Amino acid sequence: MHLSKNHPNIDFSIIMGEDNLSILHKWKNYKDILDYYELYVYPRCQFYPGSLNNHKKVHFVDAPMMQISSTLIRDRIKNKKNVRMMLHKDVWEYIDDFNLYEK
Repeated sequence: MHLSKNHPNIDFSIIMGEDNLSILHKWKNYKDILDYYELYVYPRCQFYPGSLNNHKKVHFVDAPMMQISSTLIRDRIKNKKNVRMMLHKDVWEYIDDFNLYEK
């Protein structure tokens, strides 16, 4: 909600993986998130049942299934494994410049 309050002329949305949607009900203020934002959900190879799958603000995108997730990328970086081929060059440079996800 911070972004929306500071930028009231912009309609923000949230993009997340299906695995995160299945635990969204555990997030702080998740009901406020559903009230204010559209959620676009990227499918995962494993099915994640959840009570929010049919919520009016939840939209599953028609996209190819990939075995890459943000969790996988973070874990690989923490374990000093190469992820450059999984990311756009600019994203990798940002992560590398700021030492994100390092132990």
